[in-house]
This record gives sequence, C-alpha cells and structure tokens, in this order.
Amino acid sequence: MRGPTRNRLNPVGLEARIMDTFVTVEHARRVALEGARLTTPEPVPLAEAVGRVLAAPVASRGPLPPFDNAAMDGYAVRVADVEALPVTLPVAATVHAGAAPTAGLGPGTAVAIMTGAPVPEGAEAVVPVEWTTRDGGGVRIERSPEVGQHIRLRGSALEDGAVILEAGRLVTPGAVAILASVGASTLEVRRRPRVAVVATGDELVDAASRPGPGQIRDSNGPTLAAQVRAAGGAVVGPFVARDTDASLAAVLDACAEADVLVFAG
Repeated sequence: MRGPTRNRLNPVGLEARIMDTFVTVEHARRVALEGARLTTPEPVPLAEAVGRVLAAPVASRGPLPPFDNAAMDGYAVRVADVEALPVTLPVAATVHAGAAPTAGLGPGTAVAIMTGAPVPEGAEAVVPVEWTTRDGGGVRIERSPEVGQHIRLRGSALEDGAVILEAGRLVTPGAVAILASVGASTLEVRRRPRVAVVATGDELVDAASRPGPGQIRDSNGPTLAAQVRAAGGAVVGPFVARDTDASLAAVLDACAEADVLVFAG
C-alpha cells in the first residue's frame, strides 16, 4: 500500500502531535473546579434571591402555621355536640380569615369559620360546609368529624427555629414561597462570580457591524456571556482582544477584578 500522503498544510504526524496535547472535557472541568473558591457572602432581599446560592442555613422565624386555623370553610364545633346526627346547632359567631375570634366556642353551639381563620378556643374540629345546611340562625349538621379533623395545628408544618434550607442550596421560586412564609425577608447568599469573557482576533466585529473583507461577526463572546448569565454568574465584558501584545494587556487590565477569565480564540 502507498504510504501516507504529505502536504504542506498537514504534514504527517502533526495532527497526532497536536492531539497528544489535548485533554478531555472531564479533565478540564475537574481542573477548573479544583481551582474554584467560594465567593464572599452578601445580604440580598428575598425578592432578588432567586438563582442565588445560600451562604448560610435559613431557619424558621416562628411556627408555621402560627396559630390553629381552619383547613376548610365550615363550622367549628365540639365533637360531643355532633355525635347524634342529624343535629342543628345555633351559630354563635362568624370568624373570617384575618380576624380573631372574639370569644371561645360555648357548648352546644357552632361558629361559622373560613379557611385560614383562627379556630376559637374550645373548638375540636371543623365540619366542612358541604356536610351542612344553613337553617336560619342555626346550622344542620349531617356528618360528624373526628377530633382535630380539618384543623391545621400551630407548628404542624414547621416548628420555631426549624432549618428550612441548608447553606449551599440554590434559591428557587418554590423556595421563595416557604422563605416568605417564615419571615426570611433577607438572605445571606454567595456573591455572583465575576466572569470575564474575552474573544480574540483581528478579524472580529460586533453583531451590528457589516463585516469587511476578511472579517467575521463575533459570536463566541456573546454566546459565552449568555452561558455565564444562565449559570448565575456576573459577566465582565465581553471583551475583544486584538492580535497585539498591547491590546491583550489592556483587556487583561480591564479584567483585573474578575474571578474567572474565559478566552475564546
């Protein structure tokens, strides 16, 4: 067989020698991560925390729910008063969400109650409105609840001081809901890493320019910058370094405060 063909653009063995210097993606990632360091903590308002990484654990600032409350629209009752069915009880009061009961629940009476409203003292269960028929100033109850049924007890979801999220967790929209409910209005998060993006080459022009002879629009810089933002970093640049020592030195000076430098040739 005829031996390998030589040409001046790709002499035999050149490609093999170049390949010997390459590393795998996994190796490059490992080296980069081994050199990574945690950024400093900073406080941010909860509304600005999505996509940030917690620098400290977050604990509940009070029990959740903060008081015994109704899990259904219906009537707060004493279970002993609804054992013999059907039964009609006088409705002594109504408690809406956001209001506090003005008195406890007396024997032989019911209190109309809305979902989320505080349960009056003495009530042992909530009869859902679907199990009842309103009868003038009273309510006819067709089914009997068990003790504690349809009542969310104080602290049943979270106890005061319970750790909700550990340090190192990413703050998601779902996390914001629980953090808001326990009063975590400010969070300690890691500062976003500053990543300088540098594309190199005399041939590069920006996307708004019409390329001249030998020129191309820079796509590496905007693409890498977009990836940095998507990953939660803060972009420095992107910059274009021309093929001169002076241009490269000027760009490096502009990147002095960056935590990470990413070059694309």
